[in-house]
Amino acid sequence: MSTHDYVLSNQVGSDARVDLNLLFQAIVSQNSSATEPATTYPYMIWMDTSTNTLKMRNAANTSWGYHNKGYPINYNGNMQIAQAGTSFAAPASLAYDIDGWQNVNTSAAVLTVDQVTGSVSGKYARQVTITTADASVAAGDILTDSHIVEGYDISQLVGKDFTVSFTAKFPVTGIHCVTLRNYGINRSYVHEINCVAANTYADYSFTVVGGLPSTGTWAYTNGIGLYFNMQHMAGTTFTGTPATADTWMTGNYMTTANQVNDCATIGNVWAMEEFRIDLGTVKGTEW
Repeated sequence: MSTHDYVLSNQVGSDARVDLNLLFQAIVSQNSSATEPATTYPYMIWMDTSTNTLKMRNAANTSWGYHNKGYPINYNGNMQIAQAGTSFAAPASLAYDIDGWQNVNTSAAVLTVDQVTGSVSGKYARQVTITTADASVAAGDILTDSHIVEGYDISQLVGKDFTVSFTAKFPVTGIHCVTLRNYGINRSYVHEINCVAANTYADYSFTVVGGLPSTGTWAYTNGIGLYFNMQHMAGTTFTGTPATADTWMTGNYMTTANQVNDCATIGNVWAMEEFRIDLGTVKGTEW
């Protein structure tokens, strides 16, 4: 285990050989050490032996992020698996459609869910179409896409930055809230995304700095570990006091007060593809 400043000074032959050997040891060991290298460079790799974590320096050479191996921790974020079918008319609230996905719906809106070709050929998307509109949002109304990540898969996110990313289109411009909640539904994280062009696919991502909290009721075995929700309508019951964006809150929060209503018009369509949760601050590329 070794680190090096990667600068070879003028020196006598035997000292130069020792210095070169130390440099090579640093390279082959991924700069492994319990403390960070004294001299750092953009995109430098460091194996932090104090936490057994592989880290990578950011482009500005100002901080370390977790080195992304490329694969997400969640299941079927690319919407390819649809064992129960590819089209679901008026599914009940909490009924699964495309594998691992469901809607939670307490509103008067009725919808259809389809597996469709995504933003480009070769990609799949989960698409929702409103067939009965609900333009008047009552306090207890909510309509959300829901996905559950297993407890075994989220244990690596405790106390560590992770990144949520997806490609989506919405029928209405404005704020749409993404929510992460624990098994006990007593810890919530709400993030606002801003749709600036309706009915147009766009990439969205955000990093949860500090990762999952250690407080609250979490499950790290089989079963529910983490709820992911994408809101399309929400009444005041779900905005809390209201919810504060980009921080873990105690309680069950789903949206901020800025959430728009995607369900007000028959024929409104939204779709999502390539949803993923990656350890670290960089979106992965492998499935």
